[in-house]
Amino acid sequence: MNLSAFDLNLLKVLDALLRERSTVRAGERVGLSQPAVSAALGRLRAAFGDPLLMRDGQQMRPTEFALALVLPLTQLLEDSSRLLNPASFDPISAVQTFRIAASDFFTEMMLPGLMANLEQRAPGISLRYTDSLNLQTMDDLREARLDLILLPAGNFSPWVDWRPIFHASYVVVARQDHPVLRQHGVTPAAAMPVELYCRLRHAAFRVIEMAPDRETAALAALGLQVRLSSRCRPLRPSCGLWPRQTLSELYRAGWP
Repeated sequence: MNLSAFDLNLLKVLDALLRERSTVRAGERVGLSQPAVSAALGRLRAAFGDPLLMRDGQQMRPTEFALALVLPLTQLLEDSSRLLNPASFDPISAVQTFRIAASDFFTEMMLPGLMANLEQRAPGISLRYTDSLNLQTMDDLREARLDLILLPAGNFSPWVDWRPIFHASYVVVARQDHPVLRQHGVTPAAAMPVELYCRLRHAAFRVIEMAPDRETAALAALGLQVRLSSRCRPLRPSCGLWPRQTLSELYRAGWP
């Protein structure tokens, strides 16, 4: 059978005929006249190469071939109905696992609050989390091995459905009374000259290792780049590379 030439609406007629065993009642079930149902049955017989239903007194008797179609036909029509009328998502009753990929930068900020919200509003929802982000992570999303990725905004492929969930500002973290910053008169909350910023040594945090980030691209457009003394993908290990005095000041300030 050539599916492209087959009218799938005929399957609803076949289902009605197998249920009602009558062209009149089948027509009432699907909203067609008796002649229209008879014509549809003729097309079905030609498509399947089988009589399907034969006259037996006041009713129609299905053939063995037609009886073998009952279960797969019912399943097909039920699946089609679910496809065209998807059930709405009810968080309070849903039981589901969502697979999420995100760097520890995002999970430090969001995961505690998210888990508290899920406990109250969606107790049947669980999360399977990984911080292993790489250049193939988008392939995992496209091929349904992941449900959600938390990433900095970027130029995503057209097939990606994305939404912003929060906005964060870039800041420079340095210890108090840093000698180079003091020498150039840079005070807290003041803008730092970009040339000075690039001359300082950096411990860089990258969400996806080896992937270009906005800072690198923006500096490259100016013909500049930072001096990287170390590069880490997870956030917390990169913090371990900072001077102890800087970390002490950050922890006293309540971060992270």
